[in-house]
Amino acid sequence: MVAITTLQCTHGTLRQIKSMAVVMAGITQNNLRVPLARGTHPESKCKAIKVRIQPMNERRPFIVGLGGTTRAGSTTEQALQLALACVRRAGADTEMFSGPDLLLPMYQAEPNAGGKAGAHMIASLRRADGVIIASPVYHGGVSGLIKNALDYIEEMRADARVYLDQRAVGAIACGFGNQGPAMVLAHLRDMTHALRGWPTPLGIAINWTCNDAA
Repeated sequence: MVAITTLQCTHGTLRQIKSMAVVMAGITQNNLRVPLARGTHPESKCKAIKVRIQPMNERRPFIVGLGGTTRAGSTTEQALQLALACVRRAGADTEMFSGPDLLLPMYQAEPNAGGKAGAHMIASLRRADGVIIASPVYHGGVSGLIKNALDYIEEMRADARVYLDQRAVGAIACGFGNQGPAMVLAHLRDMTHALRGWPTPLGIAINWTCNDAA
């Protein structure tokens, strides 16, 4: 079962983000490899799928955070900063792309379309063992800033680890009320699946009704 929590208070937000960060760090400490099954029908003679957990190298896991808005210090950016801080305390290295870092040209499938900023973001994502994506709620959906940044992951289509394959992906949605954050959280998880990432079991939907704007 996927745990999707809509938060009402700052204390709840803090606890849930810390929990997701711990899960993120724990997942990226191991490299999960799932052998392909020939079939899952009851009449199939293939054996049950087994998950083999192999330790990673001794290097620290590297987690990339993408999120925020064009407004410095937005609640979405603060939530992402908190999540990355918790990940660092759990033993990982991090890098955050937020605000001006994400003011990239509209994605187009052309060489160097994103310039140096886009190239640096993609280079970091290629090295990443996990990703945390944080988006505000804009009219019931993911913001254009975040969606455009995720579109740049198309540059990883020919990689050995295509898109976000074999990477744990945490999702944070910030907005007013309950419905919008839950919708955006579900959208982020759907996009993670489309990009072949592994959504963490716990996603964070933050209701900032009584707090600052997202």
